[in-house]
Amino acid sequence: MSDRFANFARMTNYAHAECMHEQYPPDMGHIIQIRDVDDDDYRGLTAKAAAEGLSLTAYLKREMHQLAQMPTMAEWIQRATDRDWGVSGADLEEVLREMDEEDEL
Repeated sequence: MSDRFANFARMTNYAHAECMHEQYPPDMGHIIQIRDVDDDDYRGLTAKAAAEGLSLTAYLKREMHQLAQMPTMAEWIQRATDRDWGVSGADLEEVLREMDEEDEL
């Protein structure tokens, strides 16, 4: 592909995106497009959506909302370590060491 054609294609895609963006009201939200979805995954998601009486779009929107609300592993670990569990780290180490010793017998 020539540089000239590549630049034209890039400009056309940008112009199309800008045009599509202006077509929707500002409070509509965002559009997410996922390409190259595996056929089995697509069929499975479609079946799950249908089983719940939802369109695939409504089902995926709900699932994405739940996913977005979940803490990352780093956030989860931080919350767990910040929490006062009422047991000291030294006490836990002692119990784990005793358990290891019992397993060795």
